[in-house]
Amino acid sequence: MLVLTLLSVIILAVGALSAPRDPPASTTIDHRDAISNFKTAYLALNKWPSLIDSPDPFEDTEDVPFAAEKSPVPEVSVIAKVIQVERNLSLFYTGSAFSALQTYRKSFEPPLKSCFECTPREYWRESKWDDIELFLHRWSAAFALASSGIVYVLIPPEGPMVDSHWELDEWPILNGNNPNVDEVIAINSDDFSNTTVIYKKH
Repeated sequence: MLVLTLLSVIILAVGALSAPRDPPASTTIDHRDAISNFKTAYLALNKWPSLIDSPDPFEDTEDVPFAAEKSPVPEVSVIAKVIQVERNLSLFYTGSAFSALQTYRKSFEPPLKSCFECTPREYWRESKWDDIELFLHRWSAAFALASSGIVYVLIPPEGPMVDSHWELDEWPILNGNNPNVDEVIAINSDDFSNTTVIYKKH
């Protein structure tokens, strides 16, 4: 009898899950939400050893306690001062090019640095700030502001993701609005030999 009851509950649950639902109010994909959710999930997980391995954020495997109280998001200029990235070592990415990030950055000696490698982990934990979406935008802009010399960006074959942090926050600064940047090189994330200089300081 107990088994039959459990089976009945399971059948009812499956039926509820498979029942027709009203279509969403909008079928338009907000790419800003998509990339933000992607990064937010990454921040919450706090480590993806197969994709990211940085001595500062990831060698220490102890969980950082979640902040009891959230702080207001700092201005871009303040975040930029926390970022530690040497000249000619900044690496950006957009969309699905994230999957090639570690392979490409490690092809350099010393390795290139993405925003994850040059920002202390305790600073970019999701729980620290009262507005994670605002922080991600400002963090992206701050990384562009802190970069100098030759800058690299991995772009998927289909091109940059529309309304991504690259398009909204990083590229506008790197494209002539950071006097310390000499050149920006775009790399096809599927073919590292396919490169294009997309900005050069005159």
